[in-house]
Amino acid sequence: MEGTIMSEMIAACPLTQGRRILVAVDGSHNADQAVQQAISLGAICNSQIYALSVAELNAEFLADAPKLYERLEKEARGVAESTRDKVAQAGLACEALSRVDASPGHAIIETAKEREIDLIVLGTRGRSLLKRLTLGGVAQHVVGQAPCPVMVVPGSV
Repeated sequence: MEGTIMSEMIAACPLTQGRRILVAVDGSHNADQAVQQAISLGAICNSQIYALSVAELNAEFLADAPKLYERLEKEARGVAESTRDKVAQAGLACEALSRVDASPGHAIIETAKEREIDLIVLGTRGRSLLKRLTLGGVAQHVVGQAPCPVMVVPGSV
């Protein structure tokens, strides 16, 4: 009986291929909403979730503050690991990934290619105050360049 229910749920998966879902996280409310959507889809599609946190660091700052890289890397890893734990509590497999990059959008796209991701899920806006004024620079970049479908989740879901 349980196998039948699981088969029906996988058959109900709204994605053509939903085996690998990458959720971009930065600790913001919008990212939390994206995580909830990834968990919901992942449960239906029996997906592997990848939680990616990208710390944005301009190369110019790196020369002036080498310890900044380490701090940002640690923060990004903490956000990704916290998300992994949240997804695991929902009963789904999740791998925590973190990167430091001058372009979070580029890092998301490269990770999606490397991991052969079937769907990217991200919030409309992250923590950057300037980018909150529009759809979000990262979201716009990812939507325009992604190698797979992208789900952009508003913060008020």
